[in-house]
Amino acid sequence: MPNRFTPDPQAVGTYFRLLRRSLWGTPAGETPALQEALEIARIQKTRGLVYQAVLDEGIPIDDKTYEMFDNLLLRTAYTHSMQGEILQRVVLALKKNGIDPILLKGEGNARQYPEPLLRECGDLDIYVGEKNYEKACKVVRGLTTQKEVSEASSTEKHYHIKIDGVSVEIHRFTHVFDVNRLDPVYQKYSDEGTFSDVFPIRVDKTTVNTPAPTFNALFILVHAWHHFRNGGVGVRHLCDWTMYLHSRKDDIDLGKLSAMIGALDLWSPWKTFGYMAVNMLGLDKSEMPYYDASFEGRAKISMDLILEEGNFGVERKKGRKRSGNYYISKAQSLFWWIERDLKVAKIFPGETSRHLLKVLERGFKQVWLDKTGGDVN
Repeated sequence: MPNRFTPDPQAVGTYFRLLRRSLWGTPAGETPALQEALEIARIQKTRGLVYQAVLDEGIPIDDKTYEMFDNLLLRTAYTHSMQGEILQRVVLALKKNGIDPILLKGEGNARQYPEPLLRECGDLDIYVGEKNYEKACKVVRGLTTQKEVSEASSTEKHYHIKIDGVSVEIHRFTHVFDVNRLDPVYQKYSDEGTFSDVFPIRVDKTTVNTPAPTFNALFILVHAWHHFRNGGVGVRHLCDWTMYLHSRKDDIDLGKLSAMIGALDLWSPWKTFGYMAVNMLGLDKSEMPYYDASFEGRAKISMDLILEEGNFGVERKKGRKRSGNYYISKAQSLFWWIERDLKVAKIFPGETSRHLLKVLERGFKQVWLDKTGGDVN
């Protein structure tokens, strides 16, 4: 069994105080176990925020650490610049071909931070919808090299390709719910939230729309919850949601939001993550819709799991070795899924049982496809 990353409680306290320093400007105070706190920041994809807080607080660091900070902050700013250039190229190309895209997550979320360039970058996620999906994929293929086109991949939800080294995902759907009865409900909300009351942002010389604020408040939570349940979410995802709720608080229709949360069976994750947003990340309680202090226990267990696993579960996956035997390899995957789901079941029992059934269904379908080439539908 590989060693698990188990952060020291003092380091966790220091990490969150430094994070809140960057998000809200509140003094960090004492910072014991600083080096381990910096390691948490690396694992959680929040280095830019935490490093800048250390510098702003005037905390003494050695030359090697300062150089590490400087390099990371410069790389993050450069990556934002590169993503901005590629985003502008993609948006202009799509608009030229009659497609009005919606920017999801990422760069749109970064705009909600006090200093956007401190947020570590991920992919560029661009929603075009089912009708324009194939056309949009063809357009972006024309923006890159044949090598990058040959390495592109696709899923039910999106098409993934690199343009000048920047990862771009063209979305057919904003998200796909695992629960069949809930997916049509979600798709209805998604269609409305990417068509009506959209929120434009400026990208250099062009404008791109982001989802309607009420839907986006839900969507960012759905995205974080999906990753938490399916293998691991980073504190960066929670920061994105927290800062969005803060910056767009006056634009969110609370009645409509409540109806969507209820219709999609999301009250438990909403209130669990909401407790974390207020008590760990520092969001004002008045800005957290439907805050519920009774979710403290679930929130603390959830955060312990997030800190242990790292962004996208990277720490949990360390040291794993797959068998070269096909069937043993599949059995290993199933064991790893069950092992993690048993942890999550302590927090979200109903949601976890549905997820495990979906994992089993997908696993057996994939084995059927791999071994017979048959059609699972």
